[in-house]
Amino acid sequence: MKKFISQETIQKIKSTCNIRDIIAEYVQLTKRGTNWVGLCPFHGDKDPSFSVNEEKGFFYCFGCNKTGNVIKFLMEIDGITFQEAIKKLALRFGIPIDSYQYAQTSGAHDEKTELININRLSMEFYRENFLRSSIAQEYVKKRGLTNPVLNEFSIGFAPDGWNNLMNYLHSKGISYEKAEKSGLLIKNEKDHFYDRFRNRLIFPIFNHNGDASGFGGRTFGDDKPKYLNSSETPVYKKGSMLYGFFQNKEAVRKRGLGFVVEGYMDLLALNQHGIKPVVATLGTAMTLNHVQHLRGLCKDWVLVFDGDEAGEKAAVRSIPLFYSLDMRVKVFSLPEEHDPDTFIQQFGREEWENQIKTIPTGIDYLIERGNRLNGLDPDGKTKTIADLMPVIDQISDSVRKSLVVSSISQKMGIKEKTLWKKVVDRDKDKNTLVSAKKDIDFKKKFKDQSELMLIAFILKNGELIRDFQDSGIDMWLKDDDLKDLWHEMDVFYCQNGICIPLDLLFQRFPKEFIDIILEKIPIYTNEQEKSNILDELVKFSKYRKDKALRGLIVEQLRCSADKNCDITGLLKNYKGLL
Repeated sequence: MKKFISQETIQKIKSTCNIRDIIAEYVQLTKRGTNWVGLCPFHGDKDPSFSVNEEKGFFYCFGCNKTGNVIKFLMEIDGITFQEAIKKLALRFGIPIDSYQYAQTSGAHDEKTELININRLSMEFYRENFLRSSIAQEYVKKRGLTNPVLNEFSIGFAPDGWNNLMNYLHSKGISYEKAEKSGLLIKNEKDHFYDRFRNRLIFPIFNHNGDASGFGGRTFGDDKPKYLNSSETPVYKKGSMLYGFFQNKEAVRKRGLGFVVEGYMDLLALNQHGIKPVVATLGTAMTLNHVQHLRGLCKDWVLVFDGDEAGEKAAVRSIPLFYSLDMRVKVFSLPEEHDPDTFIQQFGREEWENQIKTIPTGIDYLIERGNRLNGLDPDGKTKTIADLMPVIDQISDSVRKSLVVSSISQKMGIKEKTLWKKVVDRDKDKNTLVSAKKDIDFKKKFKDQSELMLIAFILKNGELIRDFQDSGIDMWLKDDDLKDLWHEMDVFYCQNGICIPLDLLFQRFPKEFIDIILEKIPIYTNEQEKSNILDELVKFSKYRKDKALRGLIVEQLRCSADKNCDITGLLKNYKGLL
């Protein structure tokens, strides 16, 4: 029989813990009157709209309207259940939960718990092997890493061989199938399992709670690929996780400045030299989700990517993300032959700190790079200005935008009035679509409710967008507004790996339009019902795609005058779609 936590226990937890102390671990808070304010961690907040009332024990966001107590905050920010949030707080403050058992919630949370447990066992296995491996010990010694850093980041070693971890997990009662779901085993075409990581240095990747969620592995030689990550799972998403975030978040908050690097060894080398406020991406481009996590620690960040062309391009792609969230970003441009690891090894911490004092802002870096690559003639300057415009577009604060435009005009040698006209013209172009649609009665506009339900479902379940990207949606959607919305969702996902935030959609489309979409989100109470709805919408999408393709074929069949028309082939394709 299922039991629940008593109301007395819940009240004791709420009265014992300070909501500001808990939220401050995720959000940088500033005192304002009787409240504490900061940037909301739940949406793309540009101004501090997130408020915490320490005395009454609740939070509220004036932007996205989320509100609740400390338990609700942990549920939202960590994606955990009510019972899990209670347990987390109870353990932290030493509050007994009597003999009550936690009710089972959903299959998704059960699976996450299993995966975290498998990762924990695997981390212990890799760590034990690292301590016994002379190869691994010699390698890290050669790279200048010592025990304090190695211990803090739980560096491990995957021994050579095809089934070392597999056998270890099996001895702990973990089935091969479950171990495969963790991304640590691979099944070949003969349905045989084998270890993903072999003869590699292992870097556990921790989530915000300090749980091992995934792993990275580096070869000791020139084997390809040099770096290998475990596959994505329900607890490991490369587009939203950062290496070293858990270990170094307090150092970032304390300094009020953080560094973003690209590699595990870059971060470890900097930490080894006493530079702690560092996080690293996981072999992927930075996403808006990454930057939202960083904003919760501080607003000032330095991008330190490799000094080659790939590193430059990574910086260029990342800069607009910081400006879009009203953060301050600078770029430490390393010499071409260096990465952060080699630079700190050769020049040391003192030179690193000296260089940081003079590095350019993100905008200035783009200007310098544009002048170097495009030249200083009129055509070159025109191209550089065009490259800067998308970043200017992201700046929502009018004072900051004015200062940036003034600075760019001076450094590029063009009249400020001219640059402002270009900015205003672009704003007009962006707003034209929204303005033209303001007078539309959207409730009467949509005839096909199935299309509305489809887009609403995808918008609600952003992680499922990839299930529909090959459905030709923009080909068969009847409504042009829905096509525009789908296009925004598709492009944003391709660039950032996550579904577009609602606040950005409200900037691009009328509120009435988005509200109607949200009203059509299918209702489901468990994962099975959600899966059933997904299956039906996938079938619907395939039907509409095939119907559209059949229409195209019919049009081609009517072109009897076209001597090059392959009627036999068209008929074959048509039958294949029936």
